[in-house]
Amino acid sequence: MNAKKTMVSLTCKELGETRLFEVEHAERLLSMFPNGGWEISEGEGYYLKQDGKISRRNTGDIQKADQSEVDTESEGTGGTDSLSRKGKG
Repeated sequence: MNAKKTMVSLTCKELGETRLFEVEHAERLLSMFPNGGWEISEGEGYYLKQDGKISRRNTGDIQKADQSEVDTESEGTGGTDSLSRKGKG
């Protein structure tokens, strides 16, 4: 019985090539310093977390984050100065 292995596409601009690696091998490759210029391919749907693990992007979270940025930009400060006015009489 063969288990399905998750593959991730890594690109090396220095070599000008893109290859598929198993997630575990890609994590080891990306954690090496120097790693030969390998990075997760754009549009792959994965990202490298701070702990060195590869995680799948959640498109719903990305859309929510994009919307919250729009919401916070439109709120503004309402013309008030954000500096503290303590000490002024």
